[in-house]
Amino acid sequence: GDLVAELTDVRRFASEWEKAASVELRLGNKAAIDDYEAHGRITEGTREVLLDAIYAAWKIDIDAGKSSLMIAGDSATVTELNYRARADRVREGTVSEEGLLIADGQTAGVGDEVVTRQNNRLVTTGRTWVKNGDRWLVTATNPDRSMALRRGNGGGEVSLPADYVAHHVELAYATTAYRSQGRTTDTAHAVVSPATTREVLYVSATRGRESNSLYIDTSFDPDPATGHDPAISPQSAREVLAGVLANDGADLSAHETLCRVQGRAEDFTVLAVEYETLARAAQEQRWGALLEHSGLAEARGLAVEGVFPKLVALRSLDDAEDPAAVMHARVERWAQTAGSKRRTSAGFIAGIIPRALGVTDPDMVRALEERAVAMGHRAKELAVHALEHRETWVLRLGAPPVDQARHERWLVAVSTVAAYREHWNIADDRRPLGPGGAVRTLEALGHRRRAELAIAEALRLSSDGRGHRRPQLSAVSTEPVREVPAGIEL
Repeated sequence: GDLVAELTDVRRFASEWEKAASVELRLGNKAAIDDYEAHGRITEGTREVLLDAIYAAWKIDIDAGKSSLMIAGDSATVTELNYRARADRVREGTVSEEGLLIADGQTAGVGDEVVTRQNNRLVTTGRTWVKNGDRWLVTATNPDRSMALRRGNGGGEVSLPADYVAHHVELAYATTAYRSQGRTTDTAHAVVSPATTREVLYVSATRGRESNSLYIDTSFDPDPATGHDPAISPQSAREVLAGVLANDGADLSAHETLCRVQGRAEDFTVLAVEYETLARAAQEQRWGALLEHSGLAEARGLAVEGVFPKLVALRSLDDAEDPAAVMHARVERWAQTAGSKRRTSAGFIAGIIPRALGVTDPDMVRALEERAVAMGHRAKELAVHALEHRETWVLRLGAPPVDQARHERWLVAVSTVAAYREHWNIADDRRPLGPGGAVRTLEALGHRRRAELAIAEALRLSSDGRGHRRPQLSAVSTEPVREVPAGIEL
């Protein structure tokens, strides 16, 4: 499937410029290219030259005692870089040449760094279970083809059965951007080509705390196995990056692409993504890595700072392998419970998007407010369009009130529903919120609840006074919205 860029990847960079530049990358701002060039983070050349350069830079970082990651856009390049890294370590004597065949077609032996690629609650370290994306050091390879591993941070050991080793273990020196999500290292080195999407570039450029370097393939061949086509015209690194920033990864027809470009600035979903990205960047210093997701809880009107010490004291964190993750889960559970008791939309943009609080940087405040205003205008525009075209879903929200004040409040409620529909791509014209069923994230659950409240408000204000008592015109899907599944990773 397509990569969904996480909006929580603005990390605690060692350099303020890189934090700001990464946000600009996510938003497709070409000015970010200047920042990366000015700080020496861009290397350009042919694929062969770049692979030498990326490996050499990675090796320097590793030899200096840093954690580092090589990132490429295709599995063939990842395999090549992983093979090179392992062969080098075997020659140095830090990794055993003999080992077991693993999922990526390579061999892993004692001393190798590997990553597990499937959740398995049946295999535990005693404190926690084996998860997709966990990094390990191989400590033993056994005749029955099982493998003993120790966590990369020194805590927890596990023995993986042969079937898991063969199908769900990979070398961890290099990876694709898709699989690098969630990983944080001191440095990262990423190959970028004209086929890279903006979302992939953003993920690749936010893995390293100290630095993220980009290696631009200026003579890209989509099929490197056949050799470079002489007809391919080399591009400059700037030209390649500009093309990547314009490439959001959607598979659209020429007509759809033109329409999307023309309407992009007005699309509610795009505006919401930009707002939330900027909000997280603005609040990151305040909340830190510990509350990377939880800053929005305060935007829901919840006093996180006051309750946080109480959440810490709920239970000792001494035996927690990842205290930040434990606290993140506690804050989210509290926010979900406390937030569900509040019935106000004062802290929400277009009734569904939480407002960012505590932002002090004037430029960031202005950028956020511009997008908030644009989202409000877009939501109202969608509502008016639906009314003018008598779309079925809006007819289910009752007749517009005659009284001017009630009419304005009714239109605000309808606008909230319209914003929800565009943000979550609801194509169902009969039901305002589309089909019911499981809501897969806390964000989606919060949005839907607020949209349901807006429907109730619209029906209450409706001039016919009877909309909420007509079962045949029920505005909300008859299918109940199930809560976020217990097993979902938040």
